[in-house]
Amino acid sequence: MSKRNFVFLILSGIIVLTIFFLYRKNSIKDDNITKGNTNVVNTLEEKSNIKKWSELNNLEDIDENMIINNSIGRFFLTRGSTPEVNGFSFKFSKFTGVHHYVSINTENECDVEISYKISAPKDDFKVFIILSNGELVELMKESTTEKAIYSLSKGENIIALIGYKTTGTFEIYIEPQEGVELLQID
Repeated sequence: MSKRNFVFLILSGIIVLTIFFLYRKNSIKDDNITKGNTNVVNTLEEKSNIKKWSELNNLEDIDENMIINNSIGRFFLTRGSTPEVNGFSFKFSKFTGVHHYVSINTENECDVEISYKISAPKDDFKVFIILSNGELVELMKESTTEKAIYSLSKGENIIALIGYKTTGTFEIYIEPQEGVELLQID
């Protein structure tokens, strides 16, 4: 092998490794931010006081800002989502962090009937609606089956799940109506 080919081979290797490490660094950062979420204001690097999911000690460590901005990431040992008629069913194990699961997109401000079923310990799992105006509404207070009418703002209203080392299921359904659409985010 000539000296020129050897130098070319070494430089090519350095370039490939550089691209690999840059891609990996950016993909880890992107995993902590939901793509397309205009509410995301701060990344982990920009706001050093925000914890990563791995640093949580309990559910109370997760504050409103972390929920709205989806800024601490999440971990699941296992997870699976199944589309249902007018809804979704989500099973998870060892879930820790914040997960923006589905969005309810509305063409206008309206009342939407939301049915949900939760089977997870109430001390380790909560569900919130992040209204398109930034307001945070707790969807459930304890493990239960519930049907309620919620006033949703025009635009993307996000269903956010928060958990701490919890295992269970979450099902959500909406009553079909014109101008309202339920979409899975992930």
